[in-house]
Amino acid sequence: MRIVFDNIFSNLIKYAEKSEPISIIAVTSDNKISIRFLNKIKKEENKVESTCIGIKTCERICIHLGGKFNCEINEDIYKTYIEFPIIKNQIERKD
Repeated sequence: MRIVFDNIFSNLIKYAEKSEPISIIAVTSDNKISIRFLNKIKKEENKVESTCIGIKTCERICIHLGGKFNCEINEDIYKTYIEFPIIKNQIERKD
């Protein structure tokens, strides 16, 4: 999970428009937690194309852990969405 969050926050630092707020929304429902990250993409004259290897790695990690990972660009807004099941710890009590 650390790799996933490191990648998300690293991308926000590199690519988000610094003058605009970043929205992070976490919601729990139906035994899952969903976290959405939304940011405005910074405009750069010398934009370097990404290989998206970090995104692909995050997707594989999330799927391996039983979750979902998705990202998309709508105009100048970048959205990242992750979802995981909530697994409750059951500790056997001996009375």
